Amino acid sequence: MKDSMTLTMSGSDTVEDTLLKAMEAPPLAAIFLLPEGKINMALTPCPGESPEELDEWAQAADLVAFLMHAVSRDDWWTEWSAEEEQRRDKVMDALDQLDRERVRQSLRVIPGGLDEQEDEDV
Repeated sequence: MKDSMTLTMSGSDTVEDTLLKAMEAPPLAAIFLLPEGKINMALTPCPGESPEELDEWAQAADLVAFLMHAVSRDDWWTEWSAEEEQRRDKVMDALDQLDRERVRQSLRVIPGGLDEQEDEDV
């Protein structure tokens, strides 16, 4: 299934854009994220009888079944959430480090103050 199905995600497409694209090539399945944390997955009737159409539809049906299974697994949600938190922490740490480096580079040592000998005597 992985070889013939392609996952595409676009943060710039609106729901309307996605629906318009679906008019060009009708989808085999759809996932709707609804209020209150509800998910609705829909599978169209098989569009034809050719081996290619049946295979493509069967792959879509398998994917919908897998996704339904995946979202019902609390242990998978917990594992995924922990991994996402680790990724976010790494990104935030990297951003903090960049910020510290940027501040450090903007600081300038100016002459004055105690020299090293005076600093040791204090």
